[in-house]
Amino acid sequence: AATPRLPRGYSAGARRGGITTRRAGIEARPDRAQATGYCKAHGLIPDPEKLLDFKEWGTLAIISGGKGGGVTITNERACVLIANVHFLMVSLCAAFCPLPFQDTLLLEPGEPDEEPAGLVPAFDTGLTPAAELWNGRLAMLGLIVFASYSLIYQIPFLNAVDNALGGLLLAPQ
Repeated sequence: AATPRLPRGYSAGARRGGITTRRAGIEARPDRAQATGYCKAHGLIPDPEKLLDFKEWGTLAIISGGKGGGVTITNERACVLIANVHFLMVSLCAAFCPLPFQDTLLLEPGEPDEEPAGLVPAFDTGLTPAAELWNGRLAMLGLIVFASYSLIYQIPFLNAVDNALGGLLLAPQ
């Protein structure tokens, strides 16, 4: 198979066929664990390193270059792209066309608004609005902690979460 042409400033990487920047020497796609860690670890993406064929996929597959001569994206990136498009469409439908049992994005005319919860909401247990506020706030605190850990130690976000879980997230079953 012919080696694809890389954009100016890039060279073939040594680790798992990654693309590295010539200037900085760091991977342009750092282990790709940020978005696809679980799927990659469990082999859920077919032929992840295979480049898409321009004749089969058209300009959707082109990263740079053009008219069939450019660098195309990998199958793994295509799967992530489609997953993100799917998530966007589901989010738009949930926001603007909610099902009858879902909360709406905006209040209906005449519908009363909830009272503000304040800085520290009541600590109610069970399925209560106050318990949901605590759940959401602690989840955001967890995201901030893992994002900070990831930035401080210069590791991908999912690797930081995997470290805290003792290797259960990214390890194949």
